[in-house]
Amino acid sequence: IKIPWLRSWGGTICSHIEISLLSLSESTSEPDSRRTYTLQNYLNNDYKPRTHNLQWISGNQYLHKTADGNILRINADTGTSSVILSNATLVR
Repeated sequence: IKIPWLRSWGGTICSHIEISLLSLSESTSEPDSRRTYTLQNYLNNDYKPRTHNLQWISGNQYLHKTADGNILRINADTGTSSVILSNATLVR
């Protein structure tokens, strides 16, 4: 820009925009609580991905074993579920 006063105004406006954006992003950001995967985890074979235990039984229904051991039949179209086998039965 060849006009000196315009150059200084442009720099001032840009710096105000940068400061506003930085202060806005710092005030709304929260620390990342996700667990990081490190080289040490890889070398120790510590990584245990979450898995989903399910078996499709028809075009829109599947069996799912929950964390507490119940086996559910879930209709994927409606989202409804019913207990097929409770964990109390499996413990016996």
